[in-house]
Amino acid sequence: MRIQLVLVVILVTKLASSATSKKPKGVVGRCGLDDEGKAGLIASPNFPHANYPPDSVCNYTVTVAENSVIKFEFLYMDMEDGPTQKLSGCYADYVVITEDDNEESTMVGNQRFCGYDTPFNPVLTKGNKAYIWFRSDDTIEKEGFVIRWKAVQAPRETFACDFESRNGYCSGWRQLEPRSTIRWKVNRGQTRSSRRHWVTGPWYDHTKNNIGGSYVFAEATGMRQGDVTTLISPYFSMMKTERYCLSFWYHMYGSGIGTFAIYEVQTDGAQDPRFPLRGINIFLEAGEKGKSWQEGKLTLNRRAVPMRFIFEATRGNSYKGDIAIDDITITEDECQEPK
Repeated sequence: MRIQLVLVVILVTKLASSATSKKPKGVVGRCGLDDEGKAGLIASPNFPHANYPPDSVCNYTVTVAENSVIKFEFLYMDMEDGPTQKLSGCYADYVVITEDDNEESTMVGNQRFCGYDTPFNPVLTKGNKAYIWFRSDDTIEKEGFVIRWKAVQAPRETFACDFESRNGYCSGWRQLEPRSTIRWKVNRGQTRSSRRHWVTGPWYDHTKNNIGGSYVFAEATGMRQGDVTTLISPYFSMMKTERYCLSFWYHMYGSGIGTFAIYEVQTDGAQDPRFPLRGINIFLEAGEKGKSWQEGKLTLNRRAVPMRFIFEATRGNSYKGDIAIDDITITEDECQEPK
């Protein structure tokens, strides 16, 4: 009887210490806060003395100087459910960060945050104001979260993107609204549709080819046939040489795969009639392409003005239609055939 009791105590202790990192000292949580300045902390209600309440609806805002952006770091996290990194979506309790006063708008980091054993990378806003939304359901309350925010200089936009630098797209890349009905999601490992059996999406990313590497994918589960997701690049100047090579890797495995297309656009509004909002189609693939990552290379001519590129996935006829992309670059000179 004594042995059984000791085992129970050990297991409970292990569970209680499973949250990411140790509790920061001197932090007291509250439900709701309007903060401004250069740096600060946000913590869930009742932290650190008790679990957050059920059915919490807490809204926070952070504002920094106009020439700065906001960096968010997740110092402590112990919440119900799991994030996209755990093949879930924080459907019970979660934190969402947006730059509009609307919880349903584009999420900073492109995901909800929750769980207890997922170390999140820092995420950055594009502007100087952010809205933080904390929600909990009516079951399973935990210790909560602590987020540190800080005003920082906006990072330099970069075209080359391997989706490894932080939880979100590379600096300057963004979801194109309002054209997108679904989103490119940052992911590691298999997609949610392949939890039990590999039916769609990649096994790993292309960059690292392991569970630690990230890529983005357009999830077909829960979406309708014909739904579209679009990712637009920052501007890139193609005025230095006569030829450029746009290189990328894409993954189209599954019996329900739709289409993957790339468009070249001059601006968001596209004043030049040769480059409408949708842009000029420069690449198109449809249907299943196997379980391996496919390399795409496009030779582009010199342009008189900076250009952007839209990467667009269209949902096919079933949930077995996840489309993924990774490792996007542009180099000077025309493309060379793989050796």
